[in-house]
Amino acid sequence: MGKRIKKIREQQGLTRKQLAHGIVSYSYLSNIENGITQGSPEILSLLAERLQIPPFYLNSQTQIKELNFDIQKAADAIKQQDIFTAKKLVINIEKDYKFIPNFKQEICYLIIKVFILFRELKCVRAINLFRNELSLLCSEEDIRLLNQDIQHLYNLIKVFTFLKQRNFNQGLYYIKKSLVLGCSDFQKAELFFYLAYCYRGNHQYLGAINQARKSLLKFKELDSFKTQYHCLNLLGTLYWDTKRTEASELLLLESRNMAKKDKNIFFLTYNYVNLSLIYAANQRQDLSYKLIKDVVEIRENLKQGDLSNPYILIIEMLIKSGRDLSEAEYYIDKLQAMEYDGRTGLMLQLLMAKMELKKGREKAYEEQVSHLLSTISDEQYFYDITSFMLEFGKHLKRKKRYKDACFHIEQALKYTTSGVGSSEQNFLGKTEVPFSPFI
Repeated sequence: MGKRIKKIREQQGLTRKQLAHGIVSYSYLSNIENGITQGSPEILSLLAERLQIPPFYLNSQTQIKELNFDIQKAADAIKQQDIFTAKKLVINIEKDYKFIPNFKQEICYLIIKVFILFRELKCVRAINLFRNELSLLCSEEDIRLLNQDIQHLYNLIKVFTFLKQRNFNQGLYYIKKSLVLGCSDFQKAELFFYLAYCYRGNHQYLGAINQARKSLLKFKELDSFKTQYHCLNLLGTLYWDTKRTEASELLLLESRNMAKKDKNIFFLTYNYVNLSLIYAANQRQDLSYKLIKDVVEIRENLKQGDLSNPYILIIEMLIKSGRDLSEAEYYIDKLQAMEYDGRTGLMLQLLMAKMELKKGREKAYEEQVSHLLSTISDEQYFYDITSFMLEFGKHLKRKKRYKDACFHIEQALKYTTSGVGSSEQNFLGKTEVPFSPFI
């Protein structure tokens, strides 16, 4: 109840002092919000009046049976992979109840709503709702009091959030927590997929391949078509990461054919990015470039999915091919006009430095790259640019700057572990795997 008061107070932009004025002392309100004291019915009624909410909202014992039924139906629909029905039930709940009276019911409703947003790839909205409402409203202890299905959904929300933030160790923690909690065969297959995703993010490729295979076998047993081609795409990228190019191409082509049969156009954009990298490595530049252009066109038309990585790949292909650099500059301008993360920003600056080299401005290229490499704060980025560092080291060697050349080549080799370093094999653009096998 105290958490509800705090949540609504903050949503309305009120300070504790403003809410408490004329009703209770500041310290007494603080105790209510922190669960130290409950507050009398009279005080709660006055606080509710000031917050412009019905008094029953601050009575955690109030429970509506029909709402329990709708929440369970939504959770069951999600379990059956019927997101459409689950979303319809959530919309009906929002129409019928401006305020959900019971604390436990509100937590369940929010968990289901956040989960649906993630499944719909509305990740920014999902993370904001999780941070600004759900995580403020409940604690891990509150979650443990919910039924197993809702706990599983909450753990998956935590997994999705950490995957989007590239915090793979925390993601692994909540995946393993769900496995210990107990789950259906379908849920296990899904969790194996996320385990593979996290291991890949941590450059633990053998573990990732094992988990991806387990996920694929489980989904095959369950005759789940869509999830199978997601697993094949994931395995294809893992074989690419470990430089098994032929096996990678076969798996990605199989994934592509299944996705085409399923008419999953958006998923195909992920698959095309991966195939384009293979074709570029095999000197099939025209086909590679066409696929990436298709990815950009589809995602721009659908207004869905990340464009920063395809733009990076197009810019890099144009620079490497020696084509008219004005087209590369066009995509640089498009990328600069977008919001992008730190990794994309680094790749963009490295490519802009490479443009200087293509224009014959070697000194500017050397100064810019040296500065960029010296200011990298996230060690994970070095795994993504080993090929660039090797190339830069060779350039310095040709200029007879042997000490600097050795330093950058050694740095590149440091992040090339067990023959696996530049996971994208000479490209700053990266392979793509949807974080969920249900896209």
